[in-house]
Amino acid sequence: MKKVATPLTGEQLSKKIRSGKMKIIQPKSVLGIGSIGGKKWTDNDIEFLSVQMGGVFSWPDDVGVDGNGKEHKFPGGTGFRFTWAAKGIGFGEFELKKLTNGTLEFNAEKMGREFFKKALCALVDTAKDRHQEVQ
Repeated sequence: MKKVATPLTGEQLSKKIRSGKMKIIQPKSVLGIGSIGGKKWTDNDIEFLSVQMGGVFSWPDDVGVDGNGKEHKFPGGTGFRFTWAAKGIGFGEFELKKLTNGTLEFNAEKMGREFFKKALCALVDTAKDRHQEVQ
């Protein structure tokens, strides 16, 4: 019989981290001005090589249980996914979601609001303006 690992509860994870047997490593956040791989950059230094729409997605309302047995309700919604690549920074994706509870949220993989806005501007700059074609 094959053993299957199960996720740790919050308490089990906390004990494991305190014991020193497990470390959590997180990438540095980039919030408008930051550094990746030791290189400092600002919003003006960003050169997008590609920004594309990755697709549209949706999901239903859901209910989940945390490690303490407490039930949580999660709203469903619809969203857009964008992929990006930037010179000297790397690549990734963004999501812009409209939840069924009315909340609009984005996930920019810790790159920050200003980076996300700059990526959207780069995408719009590559789009054809249908209004200009009509005139």
